[in-house]
Amino acid sequence: MKRSYLNAALLFLFLQIGVAEACRFWVAVGSDLDQRFITDQLIAQPNALKQLGDEYGDGWSIGFYDQGDEIIIRGDEAVNYNSEFDDAVRYASVLQPDIVMAHLRRASSGCVEGVPNPHPFKIKYNGKTWLFGHNGGMKKQILIDLIGTDFLTQFPPSVCTYDPPASWIDSELYFILIMKTIKEQDDNVEAGIAAALGKLHGVIDESRRYLNFFMSDGQTVWTYRKGNTLFYRFDPVSQMTVVSSTIPEEDAAGWTEFPEDTLAVIAPHQFPKFIRIE
Repeated sequence: MKRSYLNAALLFLFLQIGVAEACRFWVAVGSDLDQRFITDQLIAQPNALKQLGDEYGDGWSIGFYDQGDEIIIRGDEAVNYNSEFDDAVRYASVLQPDIVMAHLRRASSGCVEGVPNPHPFKIKYNGKTWLFGHNGGMKKQILIDLIGTDFLTQFPPSVCTYDPPASWIDSELYFILIMKTIKEQDDNVEAGIAAALGKLHGVIDESRRYLNFFMSDGQTVWTYRKGNTLFYRFDPVSQMTVVSSTIPEEDAAGWTEFPEDTLAVIAPHQFPKFIRIE
């Protein structure tokens, strides 16, 4: 077997035995993203999100920006039993956005029953709507302590608020912490993310860091890998970047495993910029 085929086979095997407890997400960044590509990646391929509903049954979401406005469509059922997911994917693909994201939830904290997938969470800040999704988990009290009472009073969680903090979701608190540190770093996004991760690294043991996320302000996407599988693919012809927890195709050729402890800054028409986060 040639080395390239061996590497692809090992990558695909690693994909199949990755951490099943975490959520799954998929993000594409380009310019007028191809309609057929989006539906193929999210619905038709053997490992597309549509095919993973039996393992990730706590809801789904499709999010994208249309002429600067965010649109999020959510469901509370397993995606493989819900035709509304297909409709949402096709609706997004027809509009051919520059940024589109999809998420399957496997709940680890907060409200669950009958609740549409709350990822991506959103915060309005500096005239932009920021969207954020996570696959992983951590203790909510750690995040609450790092954020602090004053900031949480000013920017409280917006979903699952009926019985705080038990009903809150750790992922939204993670988002709030990142936005707080971005503000503390004079709105330097990369410095803010690094500061938030540094705080978490200081209080969470290495073996318990499940911190993968995607975040966007409508123009750029930031993705980070720590603790769960994450892969990316860049097409030099269309200059499109795709990031996914699970490689949709059976053939892993063209996909590269995301380095651990690495933040990617992704914009249309550009190869991702990778930043090591210690």
